[in-house]
Amino acid sequence: GESIRPYIEEHDIDHLMFSYHGVPERHIKKRDITGDHCLKCEDCCNVNSPAHTFCYRHQDVKTTQNVAKYLD
Repeated sequence: GESIRPYIEEHDIDHLMFSYHGVPERHIKKRDITGDHCLKCEDCCNVNSPAHTFCYRHQDVKTTQNVAKYLD
């Protein structure tokens, strides 16, 4: 967020787009150390779980949320 803010302010940016490459669902499920969380409960990336430690999708969601919150 800190490295983005000066650029946004200098160039009067209206929108910031985040783009993440896709990961097959089977890879996300395979990395779920609980075996019962990732893509198995609604809004899994925002429901606390030990599975988040290794979840690419969760890291994407949280990074986007944290940067948006910082820039707001």
